[in-house]
Amino acid sequence: MSPLDSSSFEPDGVRLSIVYFPEGGIWRRQLSLPAGSSIQDALEISGFFTDFPSKSFENIYVGIFGQHLTLQHRLADNDRIEIYSPLRVDPKIARRRRAAHREKVRNIKKKMPVNDLTQS
Repeated sequence: MSPLDSSSFEPDGVRLSIVYFPEGGIWRRQLSLPAGSSIQDALEISGFFTDFPSKSFENIYVGIFGQHLTLQHRLADNDRIEIYSPLRVDPKIARRRRAAHREKVRNIKKKMPVNDLTQS
């Protein structure tokens, strides 16, 4: 029986889901695996690397319910493996850019003359 077949669930096995959010969509798989399986086992069986050949074990980050974990982490029943995309911008840099933009807007508003023509 295939590990992907939900009817082959063993009482001492684990049921889990894997999710990935590529640009413009969602990729999701439901699996049943033997107890003691790791995240790496789940990714291999799910067909993730077949669907996304540019990804490999060396360049992906995974976690369960938002907690970053290694590929050797042992799975528990009802886990949801999340495959994370790399950040496009460092959050610290993005925050500095937003703060600078807000300051610039505030300074422009302060310099604007208030007269009958600018009031609505």
